Amino acid sequence: MLLRVIKNCNQNCVFCSFDEKKTDRQENLASLAAKEKKGPGLIQISGGEPLLCRPQDLLDFCGRLVKKGKTIEFQTNGTLVESFPPAYLSKLVRLISARKGYFNINFSAADAKADLKITGLKEAFLKRLKAVKILKSLKAAIRLTFVINSINYKTLKSFAVLAAGLKPDLIQFSFVKGQGSASGKKNIIPSYESVSPFLMAAMEILEGKKINFEIDHMPCCHLGRFWRFNVDVDKALKGLDGPHKSEKIHVKQCGGCGLRKVCFGPRKDYLKVRKFRKGRIAL
Repeated sequence: MLLRVIKNCNQNCVFCSFDEKKTDRQENLASLAAKEKKGPGLIQISGGEPLLCRPQDLLDFCGRLVKKGKTIEFQTNGTLVESFPPAYLSKLVRLISARKGYFNINFSAADAKADLKITGLKEAFLKRLKAVKILKSLKAAIRLTFVINSINYKTLKSFAVLAAGLKPDLIQFSFVKGQGSASGKKNIIPSYESVSPFLMAAMEILEGKKINFEIDHMPCCHLGRFWRFNVDVDKALKGLDGPHKSEKIHVKQCGGCGLRKVCFGPRKDYLKVRKFRKGRIAL
């Protein structure tokens, strides 16, 4: 369950999939929490940028969710971690950690120059690096998410080296969605076949350094021997429903593929700007 707590953001990412009009208005967090039923489940707290919310409201919100038995994935770009009141940040980490939740930091560049080009925010790269260190010092679980797009895919190997040094609990490589800021933009959405060799090189580095990783929104046939790391594989085996199925489609090239049962094909928005070419299957 994804809960957007605020629409405003301090970045202007070229790949942002949130296409609603941005505003400084914070959602009614008490009301959002009240709608959630008691019992286990994953809640993704997102925005905009959640750390733009009032600190006490954010703490109360997370506290209510944890009391209901929820595990929290706190999605943030990380740039405001350093300026967030330390006492509130410590409490936030403790709340999220209480049910094995984690911070998901969007980290879509391997250097400051590329980061600025992608996010439009000066010094954001250094702030993200510092955010990881601060959160690790508080013993927070951390996932780094690298949104693969036309600007950064050739730096995947460099990112893998950088990310491995940060020692996160998990790294997710998420292929850019063709919606929001990237809707219909071929200059932002690269081809699967172009990305594939760079991504596999990055995964080989992480595998060698024993860093956990996964891939989202990229068909299994373009992942080579790493196809099992596609997050859809586990969802398919468990028979789970959700947007991971509705956002993708099997095309004629998927016919006869040995991975068809665990791969839902290319994204529909990808097919609006790119032709799908089947990759090599490594069973």
